[in-house]
Amino acid sequence: MTPERTQRLRALLVSVGPTDWHAGRTVGRTLYRGDGPDDMIGVMDSRLLAELVVLCREYAREQLLGIAPQEA
Repeated sequence: MTPERTQRLRALLVSVGPTDWHAGRTVGRTLYRGDGPDDMIGVMDSRLLAELVVLCREYAREQLLGIAPQEA
């Protein structure tokens, strides 16, 4: 990854805020930021893609920002 892309990723991670993301609990394709009913971010094409997005964001925050994931 180029330094420019790394910097852009760092900026995006900061801009979306500290709230933990999670995949939907019923269908699994939806992404949520928080636990409220209006906290939906979007819908992925599959349950696996939603899980990948959540885990990649968590990993990137840990690696680039030094923020350990909150335990569930």
